[in-house]
Amino acid sequence: MSKLENSLREVIAVFRQYAEKKCKKDTMSKGELRQLILIEMADSIKNTKEKHIIQKILKELDDDRDDQIDFFHSVVKMTQVLKTTE
Repeated sequence: MSKLENSLREVIAVFRQYAEKKCKKDTMSKGELRQLILIEMADSIKNTKEKHIIQKILKELDDDRDDQIDFFHSVVKMTQVLKTTE
């Protein structure tokens, strides 16, 4: 299996780990995604060059903690966080 495939499988596994806390595996609340980002992406947040973008993303996820977000949209948010370190 390629490095990309292994990496994507790991992203899926971490997503499901957080989503399954409430017996779901394909969606999570924005609050759960916020926790995932704060815990699993702590190094990226620490090393960001654009703290204001991180704060904006976290605020968006904090506004309505019960609103559900699917896997695709969660990957978009995680990628936005990661891109701030470039």
